[in-house]
Amino acid sequence: VAGAVAARWRGRWPDSLATTLAVLGVAMPDFWVAYLLIGSLAFGLGLFPSFGYVPPSVSLTGALSSATLPALAIAAPMAASFTRILRAALLEESLSEHVRVARALGHPGGFVFLHHVLRNALIPFVTVVGLQVRYLLGGTVVIERIFGLPGLGALMVDAAFARDYPLVQACALVFLIGVLAANLATDGLCALLDPRRS
Repeated sequence: VAGAVAARWRGRWPDSLATTLAVLGVAMPDFWVAYLLIGSLAFGLGLFPSFGYVPPSVSLTGALSSATLPALAIAAPMAASFTRILRAALLEESLSEHVRVARALGHPGGFVFLHHVLRNALIPFVTVVGLQVRYLLGGTVVIERIFGLPGLGALMVDAAFARDYPLVQACALVFLIGVLAANLATDGLCALLDPRRS
């Protein structure tokens, strides 16, 4: 959303704000964001727990509360990167020949942006998002350690320290299946977004 807003109002204050936040977000590694969130939202304001996990079977609100900070720590740097990528793709697409023709035909600016600029710019964006899944899975190893979550990444690290190599291979296989599924979903989305199909 921030990337679309920045491209739509290029050179104005929404663009400057979104670009500044994106640059700051890209510069912050996820483990540093995790400690920043713990210090501000957990210790400072007391809104979320700083450590541990509550299963949904015990308490649904407790599970959501304990998963909020880890999710934000992983999502914030990636969202900043995606904002920059989508903004660049939208600006490049807005200079295309078919967009100039659509504007010359008298179509409203919002219609041109949604139907001609955004749809075509989403194809490379979705591809990049799909490729980032492997980095997302790798980042969960660190975040699970910081927040004390009983996840697959923490299990893989514990298995490596215990020299339980079959368990390490099983965890790696699950990660591989997740990456392959994300790549298949990415290919399907790109095919659906392709304007030549409609």
